Amino acid sequence: MPDQTSSNGPDGPRNPFTNKWFIASGTFLGCVALLGSWIALDGKDEQTTAGGTAAPVTSAPTSTPGGGYTGSPGGASTASPSASAPCPQLPDNNQAPLTISNTFATKELTWKDFHGYRLPESPSSGPAVHSGDIARCYAHSPRGAVLALAQTSIRSSNADNWRAAIDQLVAPGPERDSYLQFVTAARVNPSQPTPGSATIGEYAAYQVNSYTNDTAVVTFAIEFPIGGAYRTVVLTAVWDGTDWKQKMTPLGQQSSAVGQQQTITTMVPFGVGN
Repeated sequence: MPDQTSSNGPDGPRNPFTNKWFIASGTFLGCVALLGSWIALDGKDEQTTAGGTAAPVTSAPTSTPGGGYTGSPGGASTASPSASAPCPQLPDNNQAPLTISNTFATKELTWKDFHGYRLPESPSSGPAVHSGDIARCYAHSPRGAVLALAQTSIRSSNADNWRAAIDQLVAPGPERDSYLQFVTAARVNPSQPTPGSATIGEYAAYQVNSYTNDTAVVTFAIEFPIGGAYRTVVLTAVWDGTDWKQKMTPLGQQSSAVGQQQTITTMVPFGVGN
């Protein structure tokens, strides 16, 4: 299990917009900068390094990679005709735990650009359906859950039509409502310039902490161009009967457990076989 520190405060998990780590422009974790476009926040939060010492976490700029914040508050909310179409059956039904020796098949993953971020896809595990900035329909398997979280954590806050993306990709409830408010505030009133390629990270590895037919908890490690420690974040997906949806925390954060670690030797590298 990777070293990680909780972003909990004295009264519980901190609001993602009061924590210095906010993944992917309001996505990755609501309080972690997943791939670099983290929402830059004020505060004195610190994360514990693998060596046990507290090191300040530097926040990256906010904004959608490759463009500014445009459009009406909340983004376009009109779903495309394919948004409600049933998901096709994907061939991946392998329920075995994911390990270095049992991961995605050789050359199975392709990495596609999404507003400056490189996101993994698989013809066997998903996403099977793309509609504009929305990607959905993942296999009901550990691999499908990993890819759903890798995709949704970035797309939900960086999509041009972020309201529709959140409606379709995030599990419903008050947590989703709070998350939408956070993302909308960051998108409508950005406080930082658009990040460049030098500040955008990539998924390096993952570890499935727990998996059942209806819930998957996955730790991701993110590597940034500037080097140094890997950023880690724990994300949760729930199966709604047809697809994996990302489950936000009670405060509307993507995660309440973010941190750093020096190596990914205990995790499954995304590069294995791909």
